[in-house]
Parts: sequence; C-alpha cells; structure tokens
Amino acid sequence: DSFIGLADAVAIIQDKLRIKVPPWMHCETVMIGVDLELFTPRAPDLSLRTKYGVAEHEKVIVYHGGVNEFTRPAIENLCRAVGLINQHGCPCRLLRTGRFPLDFLGQLPREASSAINDLGLLPKRELPDVLALADVFVQPGQIDAFEDLRLPGKIPEFLAMARPVILPNVNIANLFQDGLDAVILRTGEPDEIAAKCI
Repeated sequence: DSFIGLADAVAIIQDKLRIKVPPWMHCETVMIGVDLELFTPRAPDLSLRTKYGVAEHEKVIVYHGGVNEFTRPAIENLCRAVGLINQHGCPCRLLRTGRFPLDFLGQLPREASSAINDLGLLPKRELPDVLALADVFVQPGQIDAFEDLRLPGKIPEFLAMARPVILPNVNIANLFQDGLDAVILRTGEPDEIAAKCI
C-alpha cells in the first residue's frame, strides 16, 4: 500500500480494487480492453471441429488460459465439470489452450480426461476461430478474495464472441444480470458448473 502512495494517480482494472487506493489519490477505472477487430461473432469453422477431434454430436466448451498455482484448482473444477456433463448424457468436449499443459489430467475420472483436448499455446490470431467453436464459455473460479480482486483478460474476449458466458460471482459479476447478461456461479464447484452448462 505504501508503494501505491508514491504515485500521482492510480488506474485500476475494476472498481473493487479501489479499497487498495488511498482515498486522497486520483483513481480511474480502466477495464481490460478487447480487440474487436479480432474477437467478433462468427460461425464455427466445421473443419476445426474435425481438426480438434470434436464429434458431430458433442457440445463444446473452449477455455484459453494459463495454469498456475492460483488458477489450477478452478481449471481442475472446470475439467471435472466436463466429466459430469458427459455423465448426465450430454456429450461435451473441452478445448483448452494455454502456455502450460494440464498436468492433472491423469488424476481425473476417465469421463473427464477423455473429453478434454489440451491444444497447447496457439497464436493469438488463431484464438477467435477456436473460440467460435464454443457453445458456451466458462470462466471457472472460486468465490474468494483472490478471484474477487482480479479480472481475467479472457472475459472480455468471451463476451465479444457473443456466446453464453458462465462466470463466478466475483470481480465484475456485479455488472451482469444473472441469466440475462451472463450466468453467475455461486460456488464454482464442478457440479454447479455442470448444471449451469447443461
């Protein structure tokens, strides 16, 4: 906090971060932007479904994001949810892209691990076509202080693609009307994610 006090002004990525800014300092909220020339609604490229091993009858969740010690539990919950969706008789595949591989796939139930394609890191220009394959986007996350004060950069990209978005009741969820602008998760647990997706 003393470091922030040395600044002449502060820019924050979401309003909840104002609690970290001294009240006497000028503070502006500048939310994460999105390249609307790159991330735009489009029809799915069916050849990409084939390329990535998506069966004709499968629904698709696309998640592009890195894995680290903070995000691993939430991404694992998303992966487990995919298994539950399949268990409920709704064939579903998760296409995940990101810098580091999902190192926990071997610990998941088979109905989850067999329905996840970890595509590795893709060039940014290829992402919109992959995102266009999605039936729904899920931003996984626990309901905790870490998630509440961050703003995942992929949420604006999800929204720009004009597909349903499911996100936890943290960070900017208060800007959305549940069921209209987005679908809000109350716990972020796999069973809730699966139910909301279905």
